[in-house]
Amino acid sequence: MNLLVHIRNGDEFAFRQLYEACKEKVLNYFVKKINSGHDAEDLLQNTFLRLWKYRKSLSDDYLIEQHLFHIARTVLIDYIRKQNKVQLIKKAAAEIPQSALPQETFLESKALEGILKKMPELRRKVFILHKMEGYSYKEIAHKLSVDVKAIDNNISRALKQIRKALLLLFIYFF
Repeated sequence: MNLLVHIRNGDEFAFRQLYEACKEKVLNYFVKKINSGHDAEDLLQNTFLRLWKYRKSLSDDYLIEQHLFHIARTVLIDYIRKQNKVQLIKKAAAEIPQSALPQETFLESKALEGILKKMPELRRKVFILHKMEGYSYKEIAHKLSVDVKAIDNNISRALKQIRKALLLLFIYFF
C-alpha cells in the first residue's frame, strides 16, 4: 500500500513520514510566497492539519504530494485574502483621527480580559500564547504538552467565542 492509502486510513506513522519528507518543501514554498518565516510555519501547520482533517477524501487519481500542494495553495490563498482584509482595515483605521481612538488596544482592554476569564483554562492559555505572545502552534503544543491539532482547535474556538462576545457588545452599545 502506498503512503496516500495509509494516510487516508488514519495511519499516523505514515502521516509523520509524509510530514518529515515534505515539510521543508512546503515551508520553502510559503517562505518564497510571503517572505515571513513565522507566518510560513503557521501556514505549514495549517496545511498538514487540513490534510489530516480531509484525509478520507484523498483521491487515488493524484499523488499525495499533489494533494499536499493543492492544500498548501488553498491555505496560501486564504492567508492572502485575510492579509488583504487586514490591510484594508489598517488603511481605514489610519483615516480615523487619533482623538477618536480609545487609549488602549483591544488586546489590552478590559473587554478582552472579561471574555478570556470566561474561557476554559487551556483555551485561554493557548490564545494568549499565540495571539498575544506570538508563539507558533508547534511551540505552544510543545510547551503545554498537547497535540498541534488541539492548539488549532482551541485557537479556533477562542476566536469564535471572542467574535460572539464582541457582537453582543456591539449590539448592546449600538
